[in-house]
Parts: sequence; C-alpha cells; structure tokens
Amino acid sequence: MHACLAVPELLSTIFNHICAIHDDDDEYRETEDQDGDETGNPRAFEVDRNTLAALARTCRAFAEPAHDALWYHQATLGPLVRVMPLDLWRVVEETPGRHSVTFVRGLEATDWGRFDYYARKVRTLGYVWPRTGLGIHMDAMIMLASYRPVHSLLPNLRRFAFSTSSPCHPDTQTALLFAQCLLNSNVVDVDLTLAGTDAGIPVFISDIRRTCPRIEVLKVRWHEYEYTAENEVIDALNELMSSLSYLRKLDLDPTHCDAPLHISALPVLEYLSLGWLCFDSEIVQELQERTSLEVIFPGLRRFTFSATSWEDATAKINLIQNPLTSLVVSILPDFRNRHLDLYPSPLHAIQFNNFMHALTRHPCRTSLVHLSLTEDPWPRDHGGMFTSDPPDLNVLCQLQGIEVLTLRMPFAKVIDNGWLENAAAGWPRLRRLTILNRTETTLEGLAPLVRRCPSLKDISIGTVLKPFDIQRLEPSAGNMHIDMIDFTTVSRIERETLGVSKCLLRMFPRLREVYGGGQADRSTWDDLQEHLDIYADEHPLASV
Repeated sequence: MHACLAVPELLSTIFNHICAIHDDDDEYRETEDQDGDETGNPRAFEVDRNTLAALARTCRAFAEPAHDALWYHQATLGPLVRVMPLDLWRVVEETPGRHSVTFVRGLEATDWGRFDYYARKVRTLGYVWPRTGLGIHMDAMIMLASYRPVHSLLPNLRRFAFSTSSPCHPDTQTALLFAQCLLNSNVVDVDLTLAGTDAGIPVFISDIRRTCPRIEVLKVRWHEYEYTAENEVIDALNELMSSLSYLRKLDLDPTHCDAPLHISALPVLEYLSLGWLCFDSEIVQELQERTSLEVIFPGLRRFTFSATSWEDATAKINLIQNPLTSLVVSILPDFRNRHLDLYPSPLHAIQFNNFMHALTRHPCRTSLVHLSLTEDPWPRDHGGMFTSDPPDLNVLCQLQGIEVLTLRMPFAKVIDNGWLENAAAGWPRLRRLTILNRTETTLEGLAPLVRRCPSLKDISIGTVLKPFDIQRLEPSAGNMHIDMIDFTTVSRIERETLGVSKCLLRMFPRLREVYGGGQADRSTWDDLQEHLDIYADEHPLASV
C-alpha cells in the first residue's frame, strides 16, 4: 500500500467521498437546490454499502475508515442489534412486509462488545419506529432501554429523527421511553414528527431540553387539530425552543400562534420556517411592541413562511426588519372558512401590489438573493380580472441582488418579453429562474437573459416556443451552462420544430434535453427533441 494511504485524514476523505457524505453548511446552496423544501439535513447520504463493505475487508488500514463511513447513518437500530451474538436474536415478521429483530434470551454483559464498538460510529439515526425496513421489536426495545438505563445507546449521535406512533398505537409510551435512551449532549440536530396526545410526549420534549442543550437544528411536524394553545405539548415545545441559545435553524409546520413570541430573542437563529398560521391581533401587537424596543430575530437571514393572503404576508414581512438573504412565501387560503371564495376579486391584486411595495421598502431590498412567491391552490382567474389594476411585477426588478427566483401564481400572466428584458437588466447575477405558470413570453424573450446573465444555469418557464430571426443574436452570445430546460406543461410550440431547435441551440449551444407540453401535444415535443438531437450532433459547440 502506498505510504500516502497511511494518513488517516486522507483515508477519511476518500471513504467519505465514496459514501457521498458532505457537510452542507452552505445554507444558501441548500435553499436553492431543493424544490420548496428548505429544511435540509446537515448531511447527505448516498451510500454504496457493498463497496464500503468490500473495502473494509481489503486490509487493516482500510477497515476503520470504511466502518466509520458505513455506520455513519443508520435508519434504525436493527443492524446494530444484528452484530450482537447470533444466539441472542432472530428476525420475525410482525406484519406482512415488515420485519423486525427480537431477542430470544436475556441480555448479558458479554453481549455488548460489538454493539458498543459500532454504536460509537453512528452519527445520525432515522426514525426509531420505522414504517418499513428492518426495525426492532418492542420487546427488544424495552430490554435495550432497561439493561443500562443511565447510558446513551449511541454516545456520539449528532442527529436523530423520531416519529411518535399513531394515536391508536398501543406502544406509543414505550417508544418514547426508548427514544430517551438516544439523547445525549452531542446531539445538534433533532427532527420530530408528533401525533397523538400521549402524556409521554411533553415529558420527552422536556428531556430533549434537559439532555441536548446544544441543538442547532430543530424540525417539528404535528397534526394541528390535536394540539391547542393550552396543550401541554405546546407548553413543552415553547420551553424547548426558548432555551436553545445555539439554535441556528428552526422549522415548524404547522405553527402554533404564539410560537414567534418564544423564539424572537434567540441570538443566533439564522433560518426560520413557519408553516400555516395566522397571527391574532394580540400576538401582532406584542411583536410590534418588541420591535419598537429591540430588534426581534437579530440573526435571521432566511425566512420561510405560509400566509392566508397577501395582506397577511405583508403584515408578517413588516414584522421581520432584517437584511434577509432568502425569502420564501406561500399563500395557503384558510379552508376552515366555509365561505372561502377561490375566485379572487380585484382586491387580490391590490394586496399583492401592497406586498411588493412593502418588499421594496424592506431592509432586504439590497441583500435578498433567493426569492420564492407561490400561491397554492391557484385562485381561478376570471377574464379581465386584472384589467383595472394589474399587479406590478416589474417592482421585482428593483431587487438587484436576486440570484434565484421562483414564481407560481396567476399573476404570472402579466409577464411578457419586456418583463424578461427588465429582469435581465436588473439581475445580472441571476442563476436560476423558475416561473411555473403560463406567461405571455416567447422563445425570443429568453435572449436578454442569455446576453446579460452570464451565471444563469437553470431555466424553467411556461412560454410559447416559436422561431425568430437568430441573426439578431451575437455569434458569441450563447449560454454554455445550460444543457436542459423545463418549459413546464403549460408551454406550447408554434410553427415548425426544426426552427425552434435552431433558435434554442443558438442561445444554448450545449442544450441536450427539453421538457414541456401536455400529453395532447406530446408528439410535437418529441419531434422537437429529435431535431434537437440531430442538430446538436452537427453543431460544433454542442458537445459538453
């Protein structure tokens, strides 16, 4: 073996590369690379376990780093139990398709040697009560938890995800007690999915606060109808959140109404994602009073939230006076209102205009890099709805630091080639543009983006594809980053597909694939792809 491979740090780097384990501390990269999911785990795992197992058996020098990478992430504790003596356990089928490990005799002190060796290598653990895969039988859970109750089963665990069972499951309390054996002061990332009203849930949350004081990432999901403001679970969760002085990232969905009051003073909170909620008047008033006395959310830079209307969104963004780098807003109508009208009135556009003007007066107007505005379900559009007071989407172009933009709303119909030209002039650092609705743009409207946005790497837009005079383009004005374009299902092709393919390749010389259109015009899009393939083979710059 070469002497270089005797360096432990080098071997660790090699095996982590094989395992595709990487630190994901670049919060912005995490934001832009995920479609609406901004929770983002701090590690990514794409493990080739067969390769790692083979490397572990190659030589002694490879064994330790290969085992470290192989055991870094475990979905359950099932594989750990299976390294214990063979006469201790067996695999049983609890339900069709769901297998678990159970014990056939009592635990002894000599059974723990290999378990402890590999347990120290586990850094992240998935759901301890899995729906699929090899889990642990409840009887085995009880035995593991009770044999050494003062010891953490995974002493170096840094992240774990836990889901309580359904409200009707008889073993919710036992699963909670078992999960408590995983907690230790090294844990920095906790992912909780809560269901049911078992009395053990608030106790478990309190134990997290006591034993895991250095949590940096917290994600909580629960069924809103089960928890009210007076519920003990909410009280325990509020105490947990307010005590986490190291918390950098918080994701709550749905969000109980008074949650912002308990997290507004967290000193290092950088990312905040609030699911559906509606601030009542008392909460808004108290937050406004705090804003007048001190800066709330002092370290916040990325803000994701849902609102019931654009008026509601305006109120929320006005409360957060921070130089945000990322803002993600989702409009979700309040379906508890039986008189909800999905046919928007002209007031709908006025509220959106007010939100946009509030955004241009916000401290983030010069710092915002990533902006996503979506409205789902999309309100149905009446003909002529915006004729009297159309939404002013050109205001977006005043946010000159934009690099990633996502729009999904009926207002996208006012976007045309002129808007794309203004966008290209206003966003020279644009890297990703996603407009998921049908627009009034054409293929020629993409030319300014090609010419003025040299860093553009991803386009997804609903447009009309028709040929134009490519002589208007400069010979060297091609985007060499993009090899695939998603024109979404609302795009359509006009005229011959050969001319469209030539225009596309003139703007994007390395383009290889296009997607778009509905099932009705699938043959037309197939023809475009065929012409694109033929022309790309002949084009001197088409090879990547």
